[in-house]
Amino acid sequence: MKQASYSYGQETVLDNVSLEILRGERVVVIGNNGAGKTTLLKLLASVHVPTLGQLEIGHNVLPSYFPQSHLDAIGKDTDMSMFEWLRKHNTCATDQMLREALGRMLFSGDTPQKAIRSLSGGETARFVLAHMTLQEHNLLILDEPNNHMDIESVVALAQALRDYKGTVVVSSHDRDLIESVGTKIVSIENRQVTAFSGTFEEWTADQKGKKTKK
Repeated sequence: MKQASYSYGQETVLDNVSLEILRGERVVVIGNNGAGKTTLLKLLASVHVPTLGQLEIGHNVLPSYFPQSHLDAIGKDTDMSMFEWLRKHNTCATDQMLREALGRMLFSGDTPQKAIRSLSGGETARFVLAHMTLQEHNLLILDEPNNHMDIESVVALAQALRDYKGTVVVSSHDRDLIESVGTKIVSIENRQVTAFSGTFEEWTADQKGKKTKK
């Protein structure tokens, strides 16, 4: 992303932003509510096009976007069971691969036979994530995926993201998830984006050091 800006009408949300994400990085996007985290993720996922500037996607990079509204990623087939839906939308995956993906997201036994419409918010999020890990995409872009999740689910999510072989970009307010997953921290403030290569703990120490020098 080079000198990119994005506006909603007359309101500029991101202004002259440049950001490079390398293959294999696990990027955590942080910032206050309304700072522009969702806008940045939608730009990276090509859901939005920059108002100014440009976005360059690397060779053979295939992004997969996880929206805050999890049901948007499922569509209208909510009467189907989780297993049926995954089978329909992942035709190259074996039944064993489907079970393993669901198991990583804590769906075991007869649970995958539940109708999607009966899932709680946290269950829906975990189900969508199971689907995303089965895709042939190599860039996961996740907008607050741990919303409505209990602690056990967040732990499973963090493990799945650490095990993922591609690149991850995730926004979250959950400190445990941020600390567990991030290898690069991207902070948004005053329409600007700042990137720090390192863990959240290292980023926090760096910020404290800068404040001390002031």
